[in-house]
Amino acid sequence: MAEFRLPANSRIDKSAGRHHPAPAATPAEGAVNLKSFFTQWLQSTGVPEFTLEYVTYRTKKGFRIVGKAKQNVELFHMDIEIEVQTEGNPEFKTIPISGKESAFTVETFGRPKPNGIILDPHNFILKSSQRLRVRGIIARGESLAELGRYYDAVQQYQRALELDKSNALAQFRMGEAFFYQKN
Repeated sequence: MAEFRLPANSRIDKSAGRHHPAPAATPAEGAVNLKSFFTQWLQSTGVPEFTLEYVTYRTKKGFRIVGKAKQNVELFHMDIEIEVQTEGNPEFKTIPISGKESAFTVETFGRPKPNGIILDPHNFILKSSQRLRVRGIIARGESLAELGRYYDAVQQYQRALELDKSNALAQFRMGEAFFYQKN
């Protein structure tokens, strides 16, 4: 399970759904060692939660973003894509993450928007976030409301609003629970 061989000229016949393998590769060609991947993702507990701190500088050719990517666990080492939302088209860059804190510098042509840097914009990485925690708390409240336990549901919606005061779904569900309580 430590190696995965990716044949360079392998193809799939979509009309017949059959795989046509490429000629056998030698051990040096196309071999990818996945031991560290399985170690950090499958043989450990928890998922990373990332935060960014950065400053944007104007340069002669555009803009430079200098910052730190932080994660709550030290175990995960990977390259992560970031999206820099600019006044023009978004720009995609890749930064390395290693340990609890990783410094990075990226250059962009367009001026980055305030709070316009998104880590893992396509959600390829299993990670935790405040938004996900809030959604989980709201879902717990929705489950309690379905059981008719409106008082407990309201407590969950209040927990969600403590984390995200402007969450419209939590506010709506709380109002709905009060309505069903005739409160």
